[in-house]
Order: sequence, then structure tokens, then C-alpha cells
Amino acid sequence: MFGVKCTELIKELKRCDIDGKGFLPNYNDKVLQEVFEEMQDLFDQNKLDVTKMSEETDREELFMAVKMRHYGMVRNHRCVHAYLMARLKYIKSLRWGFGTNIPQDIRKSMSENESKWFDSYNKLLFNYMKNVGDDGIDLCQEQHPPKFRFITVSYYCEMFVRLRGSHAIRWYEGFY
Repeated sequence: MFGVKCTELIKELKRCDIDGKGFLPNYNDKVLQEVFEEMQDLFDQNKLDVTKMSEETDREELFMAVKMRHYGMVRNHRCVHAYLMARLKYIKSLRWGFGTNIPQDIRKSMSENESKWFDSYNKLLFNYMKNVGDDGIDLCQEQHPPKFRFITVSYYCEMFVRLRGSHAIRWYEGFY
């Protein structure tokens, strides 16, 4: 039965409550490899059936088998993508929670590619914060919105009117 291994990945994330900010489970490379092998087997079977379809006249049975295997591959692909994106989303939230240095027990549960992604995300964020404004800005300081929604603004304004042809042009200058 195809699709069982990829649902294990999703169930693993659900058990760890990764969306509710539980903990990051170890990167399950073994199950991912099994899912990829299953997808390759389904692809190879589809390839054989498509070549048979060109030779045979009764194509309906083969067509339905190819279609079912294709849907299985798409489902596996979507589950793997959801697994990887949920992990990256959690790792991204760790950056905002812990800063640049995350605890070693969490770092151990990340794959090598996830660690590289986290490091490159840190570099991009650091470069952005350094280049905004004159002195840079620390986005990690104020992570909650202000309590007051309104601010007081004063401005200076003088109105000038100039006639141009039959139209009056108005512009303003100054503080109010």
C-alpha cells in the first residue's frame, strides 16, 4: 500500500505538536529515503505501463493503474513537502525566539541542510538589520506591537495658488 510511509512523517510532526511550538523531532532521513524509493518504484511501474499502452489495444485497465500510481506519487510529494516546510517554519520561529544561537539539543535534531539554511537565514537577517537606516535596526528587540495605536503628528503648511491658463494650481508647504 503506497502512501503509508509519508503519512508517518506527518503523524510524527503532529505527535510532537510542532505547530503549537512543542519540540522539533529528529530529522527522519530513513523514512524520507523510503518514501523517495517508493516514488521511484511507482514512476518505474508507470513508465512500463505507458510503453505497454502504446502496444496494446485494451488500454483502460492500464490507464487507471497509471492514474492511481500518479496520484500516489503526487500525494507522497505533497506529504514530504508539508513535512519539510513545517520543519523550516519551526526553525525560522526558533530564530526569533532564541536569537542566533539555538540550543544544542535542538541543533542535533536538525539535518545538515536545515542547519545550513538556518545559518544562511541568520546571515540574511543580520545583513538586512545592519543596512536599514543609518545605525541599523534590531528587529529582535520589539517583537510585540505598541500598546497605543495613535500618535500625534504636527506639520507646517502654507498654501500657494498659481493660475496657469484657466486652471488654479494649489500646493502646500510648511508645518501644521
